[in-house]
Amino acid sequence: MTSTNSQTTAELCTVLDRVQAAGHDDGSVTVADVQHIAGDRGSGPLLLVPGLLAVSPLSGIPSVPTIIGVIVLLVSVQIVLGRRHIWLPQKIRDAGLSARKVDKAIAYLRPVAGRIDRFATRRWAWMTSRIAVRLASLVCVLIALAMPVMEVIPFSSSVAGLVITVFGLALMTGDGLMLLSVFVLFVAGLGLAVPLIW
Repeated sequence: MTSTNSQTTAELCTVLDRVQAAGHDDGSVTVADVQHIAGDRGSGPLLLVPGLLAVSPLSGIPSVPTIIGVIVLLVSVQIVLGRRHIWLPQKIRDAGLSARKVDKAIAYLRPVAGRIDRFATRRWAWMTSRIAVRLASLVCVLIALAMPVMEVIPFSSSVAGLVITVFGLALMTGDGLMLLSVFVLFVAGLGLAVPLIW
């Protein structure tokens, strides 16, 4: 593996480390902290971190899926509109979790993050076109709008979180295969959700 690929595929674990460090610095991790961590990575971490939280046991806490949905909706709509810099209301930027809860979630997610980092790399550039990214963002908009309902459908928020996480990581790494996976996972998730709803 080349050094360039090593830097690319360390993204997820690096983001988790920085999120955890932010919590240890002041006792909590806010959305503003995540936005600061994102830096020149753009919108990727702003979708990745909420997506990871939705996959983790924290999604079982009442109202957490709804808050995640609001953040994902705001970020995804701005990606669809082609904004380079993501704006979030101050109330959303101030929302956060205690360092203890973040540590617990990251301990749960780190083994998965390590496996994903070994898989993710920059490839299939044709699949990372502006149109593909905006279509994937529309998928995340639909998921975000459904997040409040997912609070009462078992495991649905975890499936939604997986789709959002994969999209965030695809944006960060430029991985076209992962971007394609967003659409595959979304269709698979619909196949699981429809029988539960009906």
